[in-house]
Amino acid sequence: MKVVEKINKYVKRPAIKQTDLYQYVDKHRHLLERVNCPIKIKCEQDLFDYEIVVQSLCTKQIIDDAFDMFRTEDDMYQYLDYNERRRLFSQDLKPQIATRPHCLDVDGNDIYLACYEPLINNWYTLDYQMVELKQHREHIDEAHVTKDTPFALYGKGVYRTKFSSLKLVFEDELGLVFYSKDFGTLYFYKKDTFQMILSITIKPKDNEEDIPLDILRLLTKCFLEQRDKDALMVMHKEGFIDDKIYKKLMKIVK
Repeated sequence: MKVVEKINKYVKRPAIKQTDLYQYVDKHRHLLERVNCPIKIKCEQDLFDYEIVVQSLCTKQIIDDAFDMFRTEDDMYQYLDYNERRRLFSQDLKPQIATRPHCLDVDGNDIYLACYEPLINNWYTLDYQMVELKQHREHIDEAHVTKDTPFALYGKGVYRTKFSSLKLVFEDELGLVFYSKDFGTLYFYKKDTFQMILSITIKPKDNEEDIPLDILRLLTKCFLEQRDKDALMVMHKEGFIDDKIYKKLMKIVK
């Protein structure tokens, strides 16, 4: 652990507000405020959690806008019956959300709004006219949305999808390891509780190059097996640390 502390001391990760991820979340702060979601970003994990909520609310906005356009620009809208409206709007909506982040619920259904229960998801993606019913609108408005809602509803699987910018690097029966490009950092989690137990910054904030997955996995394996010397050698070879820092850190592991 002494080596990890020193690595995190010498390999500087960016401040939260300096990252592209923070800028993305902050840019969409109005969407969080619209659903009365409390906004308090105190640590990196908070930011990862808010990212999933924002991704969900962006998709919700896409669907809302799509139906408004469908209703106002289709001259035949008022003459269509319920089922025809549902069928035609589904055709319009499908390509608009095809590339949006989604996960699966316990029944295997696609969830595009991870900050809402499956029922609300079905209204939005399968039958938007249900959203417009007064009692359903009230149900949506009263839904309690926080940064923890996606995990509470759908578990740690949401972090494996495009909802999250975290990249899964390693998994076994005890833990999960993700990498954040924004922070240049590996995050180690307990698998059962998804509690973060360790973070190691492997790339300094002034290095914007992508790290290949095989290098991330190699470094993760070195740290898990407590082969700190090998990890430092990889970091030095890949240019993540310079000669000066490399020599300082190598003195600790000898």
